[in-house]
Amino acid sequence: MEYDQNIRRESLIMRYVLFVRLFPKKIITNLDKKVTKIADDINKTIGKID
Repeated sequence: MEYDQNIRRESLIMRYVLFVRLFPKKIITNLDKKVTKIADDINKTIGKID
C-alpha cells in the first residue's frame, strides 16, 4: 500500500513538472500576480472588517 502511494505521488510531481515546462513562464507569472493581487485585496477587506 505504501509503495502504491509513492508511485502516485511521483506521477503527480511529474505531471506538475511537465505542466510548468509546457506553460510559458509569462503566463505563470501573470497568474501569480493575479493571485497575489486577489490575496492582497482579501487581506485589505479583512483589515477593514477588523
